[in-house]
Amino acid sequence: YTLHSNPEILDMQRRMALALNLPVVWGTSAHLNGRSLSAARDLGVPAIYAEWG
Repeated sequence: YTLHSNPEILDMQRRMALALNLPVVWGTSAHLNGRSLSAARDLGVPAIYAEWG
């Protein structure tokens, strides 16, 4: 998830990521562009990436 400047969005993203119950969860810089996470950031939409395997 993006380390969003809006605390409500940041909290929702953290909860979304933790709900997957994966062994590793991390946030990434909010200053990176050109990704689906940055598009969601610009629209104010909570979003996460998930990888497994």
